[in-house]
Amino acid sequence: MSSRPAKPRWWLAYSLFFVLALLLVLIEWLSLAPTLKEVAQIASVIFTLTLLYLWAWANADALNEEWRTQARQTPPAPTEPVPTPEQRHYRRVMQFHHLAKPRHTERDCVP
Repeated sequence: MSSRPAKPRWWLAYSLFFVLALLLVLIEWLSLAPTLKEVAQIASVIFTLTLLYLWAWANADALNEEWRTQARQTPPAPTEPVPTPEQRHYRRVMQFHHLAKPRHTERDCVP
């Protein structure tokens, strides 16, 4: 027995959608009364979603391990966004004008 958890069987989860499609095609192909057809369609969707829930429950450990592995491999987001060339140019221009502009004192504002 290996110590690593088994990988989730994704093919099984994907095949459930094909099962749903086949059930809906079969229901459409059968000559059912409109009310019975609607009940059968709802029942087939509930049946497929129940199977998908059971698949997720059975593969919970493998899914958690897969998500943890992906989270460790994903680099953290930068703390400060990288400025675009336009933003860098705007900052340089604003810093230049801020430094080049003469500073007014309170004495200059008094008449």
